[in-house]
Amino acid sequence: MSKKNTGCLFGWLSFFSSKSSGKLKHHAPVYKKKFLLTKNELYFYKELKRIANNLNLCILAKIRMADLVEPKSSGKAYYSEFSKIRAKHVDFALCNPENLAIVLLIELDDNSHGSKADSERDSFVEAVYRDTGYKLLRIRGTANLEKKIISILSN
Repeated sequence: MSKKNTGCLFGWLSFFSSKSSGKLKHHAPVYKKKFLLTKNELYFYKELKRIANNLNLCILAKIRMADLVEPKSSGKAYYSEFSKIRAKHVDFALCNPENLAIVLLIELDDNSHGSKADSERDSFVEAVYRDTGYKLLRIRGTANLEKKIISILSN
């Protein structure tokens, strides 16, 4: 007589869990670990961290646009508008350390921001953030970064 009791609930659960875990093992090799920030973003982050510490602010990195704004509409229109923001992100945000309220969004523009499609994307993103009350700094590097941040925050 078999020791495995497939008629009981635990037998069925072990059957389904072994099937599920088998699927995961077959899909895992198609993914690899990656760094959160590129070398350029990490360099920028280190300078931004120094500035944030001076201003008593904290930094968040790679925040999804959909975590910052949402469509006002409902139904099908909601999903249509949501699809425009769901895969976009902002590089950095400076926040109040007490409640993580965002005081400034920062988009680091590198050499990839030169095409017409990038320009249209950037215009869309800028308009959404402006219309929802976020301050956005687009910048190419760390030159005069602290002065630019202080200027925007003081306005």
